[in-house]
Amino acid sequence: MSARRRIAGFSLLEVSVVLAVLGLLAVGFTAYWASAERASVARAQQQLMVRAERALVGFIYETGRLPCPAPDHDGREACGDPAQKGLLPWRTLGLPTRAAGELRYGVYRNPDQDLDLARAADRFNPLLTDAEGTPSEPPLGNANMLDLCFALDRAAAGDTDPALLHTSTGGTDTNVAYAIAAPGLSDDDGDGSRFDGRQASGEPVFDAPSRGASAVNDDRVATASFDGLAGYFDCVEALAAIGHTHFNAANSARMMAITSAEYLELLRLQLRQAEASTVSASAGVAAAAGGLASGTADTALAIAQTIGSYGTLSPIIAAGVASVVTNTSATVTAAAGLGAAIAGVVEAERRVERAEKLVPDAVDLA
Repeated sequence: MSARRRIAGFSLLEVSVVLAVLGLLAVGFTAYWASAERASVARAQQQLMVRAERALVGFIYETGRLPCPAPDHDGREACGDPAQKGLLPWRTLGLPTRAAGELRYGVYRNPDQDLDLARAADRFNPLLTDAEGTPSEPPLGNANMLDLCFALDRAAAGDTDPALLHTSTGGTDTNVAYAIAAPGLSDDDGDGSRFDGRQASGEPVFDAPSRGASAVNDDRVATASFDGLAGYFDCVEALAAIGHTHFNAANSARMMAITSAEYLELLRLQLRQAEASTVSASAGVAAAAGGLASGTADTALAIAQTIGSYGTLSPIIAAGVASVVTNTSATVTAAAGLGAAIAGVVEAERRVERAEKLVPDAVDLA
């Protein structure tokens, strides 16, 4: 009897040990499964947020503004609602997955200063100039990316306003252009919403992305600062260049008109100089020809005198011949100079003719 009790007791102990081991394994497996599931959800939500931000960039390029928040999971923006915080308008952005409707989305909207980033408006007026060179900044009557850039620049220069979309660390508030948040795997803070922390609030505030995960908050947050978004679209360079392009081009055109007129006068002076060179070269040819004629006459006279003197004056012939040779060379040189001068006149006339056509065009452009 006692032996059977010992065997039965030993069997009960074994069962207890086995159950304890199984319990430990079950706890370990459950913890591992929860950790793996949390990591899987985090990766999927991270990829979804990246796709959402890319869609936002494409939307901005297309419309020149950020989308308004969606009031529900249907995913369509509601710009008639002035709310700054809602759900991601995934249908409006063209995202193909309904899961994107689970993301919280906020956008900076400040209508009092015409800085509603979800509204396309004509805000940026570049510097223009009229025909008299008077500068002005009239509205252009259209809305494009430059107007969004201008709004981002003004918003970045403004003071922090906690009534507008911002992130908070509990001690520091920072206004941002937009914010996107994913709810994580579970309701860690136990408030009945998968969103934890400031994301669960209806106020235009999100936790700062620098806040790490904790036991009561596993949300993921991504934001874009005004300067960061402006830098992505090269807003500073675009505003600086386009803001003064018309004014600079107008001034350049006026300077070109003045320079073209002065250049025409210079070419006309060169033409007159070339014409004077032609006259001078013609005089040189005439002088050389006269010298040649005189040398020829002297040679003929020398020959006659030599015949009359029975050859005693023959050296005079050599001097006459030398004079003829010298004046012949001078005549050839003068003729070449005259040809060059004439060619210079032709080229100068061609340049003047071209400049005379350029000056009216430059004046019209100015």
